[in-house]
Amino acid sequence: MSGLAARLREETRDTHMRAERAGIMPDFLRGQIERRTYARLLRNLHGVYDALEPAMQRHALSPFIAPFVHPGLWRRDALEADAAFFGGAEWRALPLEPAAQELADRLNASGDPEVVSAHAYVRYMGDLSGGQALRGVVRRIFTLPDDHGVAFYTFPAIPDFGAFKTAFRASLDALPVTDGGDAIVAEALESFAAHERLFEQLATPR
Repeated sequence: MSGLAARLREETRDTHMRAERAGIMPDFLRGQIERRTYARLLRNLHGVYDALEPAMQRHALSPFIAPFVHPGLWRRDALEADAAFFGGAEWRALPLEPAAQELADRLNASGDPEVVSAHAYVRYMGDLSGGQALRGVVRRIFTLPDDHGVAFYTFPAIPDFGAFKTAFRASLDALPVTDGGDAIVAEALESFAAHERLFEQLATPR
């Protein structure tokens, strides 16, 4: 194995797979998620991005963050639009689950751009990969007109996902790590584990 991108892919594989199979996710992938549950998911993801994207902006000049600062990646506004579509005007009143709050707190408290870069990897690479399959699932479940309700999965400023992800991985490999990437891998594992807990918490009706 060579390079941080390969380390992240291989060493988070099991935790990533557990998250994809946790809580609401199996029913979601089978097209059996209720509208309110999906609105709760969007509200909680918004809570994560509402911490991640300001953290990236705070560290925008750091060599650990600068390669990933691309306005076309930002998801916060898209999540607001989708959450309002599914949850109505009161979507912000939907509960923020403990795991989402934990992720937000880690990002808000972190002064370490390496920590932030790990969360950027987990979220954005996921959005540009598996998230694209979820876009089709959401449209089928809710019989959505046009592209209403799927702004989260839509990246109009990134026309070539394959090329973008290749560049993203190359930027990971070029980060000036001094520990071989151990800290970033460890934080990515924490992030996937928190997502697993989030999906489990969302399986409890509220």
